[in-house]
Amino acid sequence: MLEVLLKTDEAIELIDQSDTVKRLKQIKEEISTDVEVQKLIKSFKKEKIKYEKDLIITDSLIESKEKLYNHPLISEYRKLYSNISLAISFFNSQIQKLLNYKKKDCNNRLEDS
Repeated sequence: MLEVLLKTDEAIELIDQSDTVKRLKQIKEEISTDVEVQKLIKSFKKEKIKYEKDLIITDSLIESKEKLYNHPLISEYRKLYSNISLAISFFNSQIQKLLNYKKKDCNNRLEDS
């Protein structure tokens, strides 16, 4: 099991050193310093707070979200994040399938005894 944990650490390091994660980190830094993006984030948060208070979707909420999500930095970040998230979900599902298969196999052996 120790070998599996070490391989997991290696896989995490590979993911962290991937071009996708490097670009995500770079975009995150750019977002934090981009005045236009910060204004869009602030505007969207303001509208989101109004929505959470009143539970009414307004045109200004929709517009602020569209402007934010259509900004090139945000759009690229969301796309890359989605890709890496899907890859990690796939990895997790494969592990879960393996565990479920092994569990069924083990249970069948116990029942056959």
